This record gives sequence, C-alpha cells and structure tokens, in this order.
Amino acid sequence: MKSGAKFDWQKIEQEYVTGEMGLRELAEEHHVAMSTMSKHAKVQNFAEKRKKYRTKVGQKALTRASTRDAKAIARIMTATEKTIRKLNKAVTDETVFGYLQEEPPGTDEETGERRPGGQHLVILDKADTKALVNLSTAIRNLSMAVKVMYPDGDSLREGDEREVVIMPDREESEE
Repeated sequence: MKSGAKFDWQKIEQEYVTGEMGLRELAEEHHVAMSTMSKHAKVQNFAEKRKKYRTKVGQKALTRASTRDAKAIARIMTATEKTIRKLNKAVTDETVFGYLQEEPPGTDEETGERRPGGQHLVILDKADTKALVNLSTAIRNLSMAVKVMYPDGDSLREGDEREVVIMPDREESEE
C-alpha cells in the first residue's frame, strides 16, 4: 500500500473489538503494515475496548440465560404446586378406601324391571394398597422435581421440608 493511503480505521477497530481476529490477521486482511496496526491499536485502546465489549456481551448473555432459566423453573414450580394441590384433593376416602365395581345389567328382584349395568363405589374397611402406592409414587416424583430445581438446597430455607407432603388424615365416617 502506498504511503499516505487511507485505512478504514473505524471498520478495523470494530472487527477487532467484536471479532476473534488478532491484530496480525487484521493487518494482513486490510493491507496495513503490522507496525502501523500496532501503533494505532495501542493509541485507540483496541485491547481494552475488546475486553469491555466481551464483558458486556457476557453479562447480557448471562442475564438472558438467567431470565430464561428463572421462567422455566417458575413454570415447573407452578406445575408441581398445582399437582400437589390436585393430589391433596384426590386423596379422599373414595380413592384410598374405595374402588369402583362394575355391575352387569340385570333384573330388579323386587319389581322385576330390567336395570342397566354400571359402576358403583364400594367403600372398604382397609386402604386400597394400589391407590396408596400410586399416591406415594406421585409424591416421590414431585419431590424429585423439586430436588432437580434446587440441587444444592440453596433455595430451601432452614427447616423448609419441601420434600415431604403432608397428606390429610382420613376422616372417620359415622356410618
């Protein structure tokens, strides 16, 4: 390049600050002598500007990532809390101490009329162990979801027992 030639220093600076190329590569690409490139980069603080730019980009990326992660965790927590509420509502005498029995169609013994088949609830004296296993599995799965969200327990307060869901007591029926 002839002496006195004009270089687009603004473009060169932008490429250096926002890119990955070193000064030598930029000097070759823009046909600038390495000594001229070094002097200009030193006077214009290219290295400091690159460092500040990367720090700023890194901070923005972390902010976006943390916002995205916080939203995902909030969705999981909301779903978990809704599931626990539904599970608490589902634990009733009918789910733990009862089962649905299928009745075939038949004839009423007193009136002789035909009656349709269907289901009716049978309440047992003892709990349905299958229902209890299903409920305990659901509780364990919810507990695992909370552990995944808070692996170090940092978000758990002292004495906070998020892993335990207290199930309502079975009310004694007066029948």
